Amino acid sequence: MRLGILLVDNLNPEHAVVDGDYDSLYRWVFDAPDVDIEFHAAHLGELPASVQGVDAWVIGGSRKSAYDDEPWIHALRTFVRDAYFADMTLIGICFGHQLIADVLGGKAGPADIGWNAGAVTYRRRDGSTFELLASHKDQVLELPKGAEITVTAEHCPIAGFRIGHQVTTIQPHPEFSAALGAALYSGRRHLLGDDMVERAVASCGNELQRREIGDELLDFVRSRPI
Repeated sequence: MRLGILLVDNLNPEHAVVDGDYDSLYRWVFDAPDVDIEFHAAHLGELPASVQGVDAWVIGGSRKSAYDDEPWIHALRTFVRDAYFADMTLIGICFGHQLIADVLGGKAGPADIGWNAGAVTYRRRDGSTFELLASHKDQVLELPKGAEITVTAEHCPIAGFRIGHQVTTIQPHPEFSAALGAALYSGRRHLLGDDMVERAVASCGNELQRREIGDELLDFVRSRPI
């Protein structure tokens, strides 16, 4: 399996020292013997020349919003749209989850509750649950046509969706470890406020199902009918 990961941000240096930057984080999430990864820095204007050539494109997390008026975001939106209509498999995480929804006819925007940070319990369609770290003020507000909700949470009704065997997304961050989450939340006190930071940092001690969710995303690609 070959994954093309479209990077959409860099961590600040003080956060990248914890577990590495996003390329290292995604290598951990998608670590499997049958997986090769290529990276493209979409946020620096580096997009592949073709939407072909990989088994799936992954769009991850960013401090930007999917609807921000920036050239690289417009270019990425076009790439995602072209990849979708070329029948390429798409995986979205946080920003990627929101951007894919928005590009394909849904809607992403600010959540009524504001920021959501810390360990969150998510529920799958079969009733099973998992915990991952969240850090977002935007959410998917409306699904694209043909999409179905796969994951929900108390303050995030559309925390994951799928479109057939082609698209799967999640709002939380399987790439965030407890140590990285605590560092990120502590550095966002000006955005989150003292109370939310303290709750979020304390919740980083919860058991996180990071590897499990990474494996589920890979299994989605593996199981796509030829």
